[in-house]
Amino acid sequence: MASSTKRKSTDSTAGTMGRKPSSPDSSTYAGRVAARLRELREKKGLTVEHMVNSLNTLHGANIKPVTYYTYEAGSRDLPLNLFPAVASVLGTSIAKFLPPE
Repeated sequence: MASSTKRKSTDSTAGTMGRKPSSPDSSTYAGRVAARLRELREKKGLTVEHMVNSLNTLHGANIKPVTYYTYEAGSRDLPLNLFPAVASVLGTSIAKFLPPE
């Protein structure tokens, strides 16, 4: 009988649906916000799927993982109305979430 024990993956693509995450443009403030978003999520040990589930169920957002990936990749700006919810899920304040200019 096969074990159903789940193991935490140490693969760098864990939580990215098997794709290597793209890097945002750090020369722009929006790109630095995107990089900070990913940095804080990974530091917290959360997958994109967990972030999306938390944002949707706990904070009433209606986003899909593919949309969230675009926020972290910097190809789409994180909507301002999601900043409080994202900060809450990440356990930080909006002020600490935003990178310095």
